[in-house]
Parts: sequence; C-alpha cells; structure tokens
Amino acid sequence: MKPLIEIAFDATESEAESLLDIIVQANEDAGIPSQEGDELMIRLKHPDTGALIGGLYAERYYRWLFVRYLAVPRSIRGEGIGTHLLGMAEARAKETDCIGIWLDTFSFQAAPFYRKHGYRQFGEIADYPPGHQRVFFQKRFDAGSDRPGAAPARSGGRRSRAAWPGSMDRAPTAGERVPAPARRTRG
Repeated sequence: MKPLIEIAFDATESEAESLLDIIVQANEDAGIPSQEGDELMIRLKHPDTGALIGGLYAERYYRWLFVRYLAVPRSIRGEGIGTHLLGMAEARAKETDCIGIWLDTFSFQAAPFYRKHGYRQFGEIADYPPGHQRVFFQKRFDAGSDRPGAAPARSGGRRSRAAWPGSMDRAPTAGERVPAPARRTRG
C-alpha cells in the first residue's frame, strides 16, 4: 500500500485521537502497557468570589507526575503559595508511588523557582521563543540514586519554610479545602 500524504491545518480532535491510538498500539506491541493517566487539579480561588485565580494542574502516567501548569497571580507571588502548591503536588505524587515529577518552563518564567525547590534540569530548547529557552526539569524521589536528576537525600533538622501544618504531611483529598499559607510580612 502506498499511502496518500495530505497536509492540513484544520485537524480535528478525532484525528488527533486516531493518531494517539496508533501510538498506543505500537507501545503495547513493544511490551509497554497503555495506562490511563490520573489528573490532579489544585485550585487557587479568590476568597470573595470563588473565581479561579491560579493553581496547579498535573497528569500522572507511568509513575511520573507531569506538572502541566502552575500559575500564581503576580499580586501574591513571593508569599509561599507557589511553594505550597508544588509541595502539595509532590505529596500526592509520593502518595501514589510516583518515581518523580517532571515539568517544563521558560527561562524568563520560573526556572530559578524550580531549581530552588530541588528540581534538576535535564534538557532545554534554545531560542524557544527566540532569545530564550524552554527548560525541562525533573525531581526524583528515590534519594541516593546515581541516575542524573535524582533528588538529593534530605537530612533531618529544620523544616522548610514551605512545610506549614498540613501542607506536606499528606495529599489533600478531592474537594478538600486547604488554607493558603499566612502572608509573610517584609521588614
């Protein structure tokens, strides 16, 4: 059979799903079973209106949690909320026996934030967008591993600023309301 090749700029969701089905079948043929992914949504809501103002959205496949979106409004950045959301996602990933978390960001966005939280860079695309990089990070939970990107072993001692009561001890259940960290005062 000689297939026809057609270029289109109006792909449908159904066509994309058909391509995914072909890839899933190839994975299964290679001995990699298909796996339904779990979703994690941690909502950050306006206290008066209940409107979504930020949060974290992630998907879990093959024992890795992929953080697709982490958004905190500019007006409340620097108050520990991003750290808290990331910590909640890490707790959930550990609770569901994930090997680690991976994510991507841009050099002009949150790369320093993720490095500060123990994420190690494993790749980048230069000039995406031009003059910047798209950066890929991972954090493995198997401390002491000799694999690149393995999380460093944690020592005992002082708790992290992000570890306020209830934030890291367990992952919240669906629908559970979790208070945001107290506002830090500068000075």
